[in-house]
Amino acid sequence: MVQKLCCSQLEGAQSTPQQNCQSKALFLKTPRQRLGRAAEDLAARHLQKQGFAIAARNYRHQRAEVDLIVQKDTLLLFVAVKARSSDQFGYPEEFVSALQQERLQEAAEHYIVEHNWRGAIRFDVVAVYTGGSPWEVAHFEDAF
Repeated sequence: MVQKLCCSQLEGAQSTPQQNCQSKALFLKTPRQRLGRAAEDLAARHLQKQGFAIAARNYRHQRAEVDLIVQKDTLLLFVAVKARSSDQFGYPEEFVSALQQERLQEAAEHYIVEHNWRGAIRFDVVAVYTGGSPWEVAHFEDAF
C-alpha cells in the first residue's frame, strides 16, 4: 500500500515543514547530508502520525545502516528513507538497490537477535520528494 501526502499535513502552521526539517540538520557537513537528515526527520514524523514509535534511528551493523526502525504493537518496521529533489533520474523509492536490501536485511537480523524480537517484521521505503513546496512523503509498505 502506498500512502502519499504532503508534509504540510505533518507539521503545525508556525513555520514551513522545510524549515522545521532543515533546522535540525544544520550541523551536518554537506547539503546532501542535510537533505537526508531532513528527509529522515519528516519520515519519522509521518510514521509517528501513523501510530509507530521510533525504536532506533540510523541503526548500524557492519556495513549496513537502517534509517529508521519503528514499532507499533507487535509489528517492527525497518525503513529505508530516500529523498530526491527531482525525478529526472528516477523516483526516490527506486534507489534501494539489491545490495542495500541485502545489507538492510542483515542489519535487521542482527537487531532482531540483539533485542530478542518475537513479533512480525516488515521492510518499508519512505520516499521524500523535495522538488516542490511543500515536500511530499510517499510510504511504500512491504517494499522488499
